Amino acid sequence: MNSTTLISAQCLIMGDFLPTVLRGAENKNIFSYCATGEHPLLLANSGCSVVAVDSNPVHLALAQLKTVVLRLLPPEGRETLFGLNPFGRRVFLYHRVRNELPENARQFWDAHEHWIRQGILQQGDMDQSLTSLRKLTQKCFGTKTVNKFVQDRSGSLQKSLLTSLRWKIIARRWNRALAAYGFVPEQMRHNLNHLLQTKPLHRDYWLKQFFIPLRNDFAPSFVQWRQSEFPDVRFVEAEVLSYLKRCDSSSFDGFNLGRCLNNQSPSHLKQIFDAVYRVGRHGAQVVFWSNDNAISPEKKRFKNIQTVPEPNLFYDRIGVYSIVKSAD
Repeated sequence: MNSTTLISAQCLIMGDFLPTVLRGAENKNIFSYCATGEHPLLLANSGCSVVAVDSNPVHLALAQLKTVVLRLLPPEGRETLFGLNPFGRRVFLYHRVRNELPENARQFWDAHEHWIRQGILQQGDMDQSLTSLRKLTQKCFGTKTVNKFVQDRSGSLQKSLLTSLRWKIIARRWNRALAAYGFVPEQMRHNLNHLLQTKPLHRDYWLKQFFIPLRNDFAPSFVQWRQSEFPDVRFVEAEVLSYLKRCDSSSFDGFNLGRCLNNQSPSHLKQIFDAVYRVGRHGAQVVFWSNDNAISPEKKRFKNIQTVPEPNLFYDRIGVYSIVKSAD
């Protein structure tokens, strides 16, 4: 199994709205980009039959491990293996579930037991960058001051943060760290500053995690699933366009198209939308997580029915579309 980068080990934007938007019901066939696995698992747990596609074998191995852990271990065992508890026999728990993994995922995790020992959810590049940002912020401002920032209801401390020289120092180091992982640091820092200027930090769980480590970074709803709830997810290692080209026409009721599309050229992205249109049924819902660089689906074939008001560091908008096909 070829090793590639683990960009993130956990989903920073959970997308709890997905089951509602995609009308999660039994016998609904959903295509989802896999990424860290939470989105396809969330959809599957709502009653959908999900195909999760990713060209990154590391992300697939991660999602497959999460699936098996959720099926076989009780909540306290899940927390320990995922690294949500500071101590625990993580590798021991892994060996309790490893035989249920597909061969490719088992080979990967056997070779990366050190990740399990250190805490899986902290092994991604973005996870480690967030940890570095938290440490830098607490070093520059002090732990007590940072805690005041995230609890301040007046907004005055939040404003003073953005205008301080210390924040500019942190931002420069943040840029260098992100650049090493292939992200676009200037854009991300701008978005983070914009969010801090427009959203109250004390009420925003997602923004808080940039300043203080939160124990339940991994969605609490997943950890508390009953063991009998084993989602129907089929994981496929493939590039999105190549997989869609192999699918039958009108074979999906919904699509969750994540960050994989934001790095595509406009011409390639158009081909993906063309393929989505072909394999989607009339009225199929399409969730498209996009940034400023991504084009929107063609209006005549994709009717924009909703925009999810959830701006964040990685996406400028989350559009929900309905596929429109003629009767003939």
